[in-house]
Amino acid sequence: MVADAAIWQALESDVDLASNGRGSRAAYTSPLKALANQRFAQLTVRWGNRAGLTTGDQTIRPHAAVQVMTTEVYRTLALLPGEGEHGRGFSRRLKWAIFDEAHYLADPERGTAWEEAILATPPETRILCLSATIGAPERLVGWLRWLGREVALVEASERPVPLHHMLALRGDLHLVLDEHGQRQGSFPFAGGWALAQRRPAHTRGGPYAKRRRPAPLPNLPTVSPQEWIRQEAMSALRLLRERELTPVIAFVSGRREAELLAAAAQEAFPDQAEGVAVHHAGLLPETRRRVEQALARGDLWLVCGTTTLAAGLDVPARSVLVTSFGLFDGRAFRLFSPAEYRQLTGRAGRLGKDTSGTVALLASPWHGFEEAFRKLTGPVPPLESAFRPAYPTALAWWSAGGEAGLARALATTFAAYLRRLNAGKGKQPESLAGPDGASVLQARAIGRLLVQDGLVDDTGTLTARGRFVLHTAGGSEGRLLLRLVEAGVLLGLPPGERPALLAVLAEGPAPGDASGLLDALRTAYREQIHLEREAGALLTSPLVEPDRRAPVPDAWRRQQQATDLLERAQRAARRSGVAAELLESAPPPETDQRPEGEIA
Repeated sequence: MVADAAIWQALESDVDLASNGRGSRAAYTSPLKALANQRFAQLTVRWGNRAGLTTGDQTIRPHAAVQVMTTEVYRTLALLPGEGEHGRGFSRRLKWAIFDEAHYLADPERGTAWEEAILATPPETRILCLSATIGAPERLVGWLRWLGREVALVEASERPVPLHHMLALRGDLHLVLDEHGQRQGSFPFAGGWALAQRRPAHTRGGPYAKRRRPAPLPNLPTVSPQEWIRQEAMSALRLLRERELTPVIAFVSGRREAELLAAAAQEAFPDQAEGVAVHHAGLLPETRRRVEQALARGDLWLVCGTTTLAAGLDVPARSVLVTSFGLFDGRAFRLFSPAEYRQLTGRAGRLGKDTSGTVALLASPWHGFEEAFRKLTGPVPPLESAFRPAYPTALAWWSAGGEAGLARALATTFAAYLRRLNAGKGKQPESLAGPDGASVLQARAIGRLLVQDGLVDDTGTLTARGRFVLHTAGGSEGRLLLRLVEAGVLLGLPPGERPALLAVLAEGPAPGDASGLLDALRTAYREQIHLEREAGALLTSPLVEPDRRAPVPDAWRRQQQATDLLERAQRAARRSGVAAELLESAPPPETDQRPEGEIA
């Protein structure tokens, strides 16, 4: 509602704009392409052809009055005048810049883009930050005020549709948290049985004595934890159906589990099998969109999905079934954070349809219920900064004012604000008068790196190589790509293998990537990080080695990211005259693999 009012104010206050529809007056940014697509569809219903969309996948009406885009796209357009199809001065034509899911400021991988996007927004453009799971919002308010903006904090602590949290145990649903947030009941022995089976073996006669197998614990399930979860989920779904608490979104720990749970539900409820669907990032966007639309229409009673469906998408249900208390984050299995748990459970309860929403929890085989539930429902941690300067941003700030301009920009980041806030023991810092010592030293080190790397010449002007990295945008992938091109690695590959290298650069290594590609990437990383260490400025994100325990990579997403990187690099090559070899590369072929679980 608040965002709709801001868009209305921006569009209706300009008579000329209302008549010809030229020039952007409001930008709505989101962290997910799926959310951007959904918001674009909603705005198109309200504003018709005055709404436009710009994501890495597609561009629709780039000169429309209100633009919906991902935050990274907005950051690039605001930092680089004239980039893309929106024309020069894109951000200076905006009356409102709306940042949905503003808690992404603290995201380790994407928080930097959010800070840069906010900082790149002109002072005359008003900013609206939205979030339902932001901790200590006064930190964000203090930062924006410190930057000289007038800020009003609007908070609503009560849900319009209250929630009941229930534990599905022993064939019944037990209330554990009521609609007032009061804890009910105690279940100290629920969950954790899989860990109990792995307890250390008993020993006799000291540490060097022969170990013997411990006696089996009584009354434990005889099936695997995954099979036990599916059996308990069927029991919980049966209870939810009996109590008319459908439709249900069942959140699981991975894509394969979503498909297995959906198959089990279709077998357990054959008469309602057509009302079961799957939703995860491995499905094509159009397939996911059809699932979301079918759920919104009431054509589905169960959607088995991963956390993708909870990340801000406006697709609520009557109930939510949480089958896992955590997820695999690429390195290890971890519990959901309190913010992530609120995102999941926030899908329960439909405004205008339900008087309350229901959250049904399964007792996890891997976690004791009481301890896990206490952590999941704890307070959301205070908002932190995840800012890490990247090559394109450093070059953009440098080109605007050299080392002094870079120091001033670094001194205005959320990270710099929190540094001063903590130094003052929580007292609001004084108005920013100039860069602090830490920002000056950091700018000096980055400037030294840019010169040594040949991205900036001795006079402080961006070289052609620097312009290439600047206009490739993103993070460190543009600099690494330039290194691979100059070393002849990319064009030395057969054309069919080049998309795989681009995908590794854009998305990171994944299980199954060719060893030759990984070796080339490791070499580029080592050379770049060695140069950065010599200069004292680390701008390249650490290389995360592929983990065989990780879920199967999303082939469609990797192909799209590879295409996006190639298109950005080709635009940069045309602007800079560097890496012209990239212009000879064709985009990766479209994948024709149709994932399972697709709705016709």
